[in-house]
Amino acid sequence: MGGALLFTVPAFMIAKKHGRTLLNIDIAMPTKNDIDAPLLGGAAMFGIGWGLGGLCSGPAISALSFGLEKPFIFVATMTVGMFSFGLFSKKVDGLNG
Repeated sequence: MGGALLFTVPAFMIAKKHGRTLLNIDIAMPTKNDIDAPLLGGAAMFGIGWGLGGLCSGPAISALSFGLEKPFIFVATMTVGMFSFGLFSKKVDGLNG
């Protein structure tokens, strides 16, 4: 984590100062900083999934290369959850809007 921050923090500082990346791509920094129910619910679900599965999403995808059963099950259920959320959120947006 420290090694990643060593490179990421200065890179973000430079990019924010110039408003563009080294590849000349515009930067769109998030402006929302509210702590709301969807944020807390998502964080809780992420933590519960991590605790139950014993894997975090990024390392789980990397662990697929080992060919073990647990990462495959974890990534498969994570993928189903992401698609389910996409379907569910569209239905809820349709009801609210």
